[in-house]
Amino acid sequence: MGSLSLPELPVIDFSKENLKPGTSSWLSTCKDVMCALEEYGCFVAVYDKVPLKLHNDLVTTLKDLFDLPLETKRKNVSDLPYYGYVGNQPFIPSLYEGMGIDNAITLEGAEDFADTMWPGGNDLFCKTVLSYSMLISELEKNGSENGV
Repeated sequence: MGSLSLPELPVIDFSKENLKPGTSSWLSTCKDVMCALEEYGCFVAVYDKVPLKLHNDLVTTLKDLFDLPLETKRKNVSDLPYYGYVGNQPFIPSLYEGMGIDNAITLEGAEDFADTMWPGGNDLFCKTVLSYSMLISELEKNGSENGV
């Protein structure tokens, strides 16, 4: 019997060199993004401004978030479709969960979310999510300015 191998997600490098419009690396990065989204619906973004410690802290704090009881996660609601807590629904794959954080690039946004999830807040969560969100917001801004 053969073993089942899981597909590996594409890894795309968003270093400054790859974000300079008109360069061959920029064109290649744009093509890689489109192919990844068409084939997988997602990709792993490598961005050299996100330190490894921050990345690891984010993974840990998100594990803590998704380990919360379902009734707590369902407190994250939004008028935007699929922006509050998404998961544990018959029309969504059983292992999928997602959450949006309004205004994650502000301390107030991170604190409001944390206060909803943890009575009394969660300072480590706020600090980590805010730091990460600000860096990713910068990447998003640079990409949209450059047509990515």
